[in-house]
Amino acid sequence: MNASAPSAEDFQTANEPELRRTDVGLRLLYTIVFSIILNLAGGLLTLLVAIQLILALVTREQPHARLKQFAELMTRYCVLIVRYVTFTDDEPPFPFSDFPAKQPEA
Repeated sequence: MNASAPSAEDFQTANEPELRRTDVGLRLLYTIVFSIILNLAGGLLTLLVAIQLILALVTREQPHARLKQFAELMTRYCVLIVRYVTFTDDEPPFPFSDFPAKQPEA
């Protein structure tokens, strides 16, 4: 049994077009920008978690509905950024597309 390492051709399928250098360069630029945005959004989410925990300790009530909605939207946005920078999704997130919408409540 010959166990050789897979080549690049083994991973490329007929459905996936080859990437051009300009596309990769633009994606690199977007990835740098979105990595900075993701870092800032992570800090904002950390601050939001701290605020929610403090309010819950002080008031002994559930966090305010608007805080929870904002946290949900920020979480969705962070997921979209991660999907883009990891090549899972090819559409760049906001501001190059719509901001993630709130899911309708069931």
